Amino acid sequence: MIRYFTKHWIQGLFAVSLFFSALGIGFNILGTGAKMVNNGINTAYNEFKPEAMLRKYEWFKDAAGQLTAKRNNLTVLSAKIKPLRAMKRKDMDRQDKQDLALWESELAGLAMSYNNLVAEYNSQLSKFNWKPFKGDLPIGAEQVLNENYALYTTGE
Repeated sequence: MIRYFTKHWIQGLFAVSLFFSALGIGFNILGTGAKMVNNGINTAYNEFKPEAMLRKYEWFKDAAGQLTAKRNNLTVLSAKIKPLRAMKRKDMDRQDKQDLALWESELAGLAMSYNNLVAEYNSQLSKFNWKPFKGDLPIGAEQVLNENYALYTTGE
């Protein structure tokens, strides 16, 4: 009889421990799911809260201003180089050759800088969490942001 109770007692203990283990695993799974949902909510809040939206909008405005300035600088440099490029190399004096080489180098560097910023601007604009700025005008803004910038090419 003691054997009978001992055997059933061990089986009962095993069943109870198995039940609590399964219960613990279930709560762990539910807890993990709740953490993931909470993390998603926190991420969405952090990406779309007013402070983050203002920071992103300001980045776009700063980048657009830099792109405009670089494009204008490219126009100025191209205009300075145009008369020298029209001259034959043998007709240039030493100073003209040096100026042409320097300005072409500056033009290439400025064009690369412009293209890098264009690529970053267009990339940021295509991201989901930056989409609210595409073609929309936030409160207090005067001008809609460009949807995309084109790369600078010399046409050569």
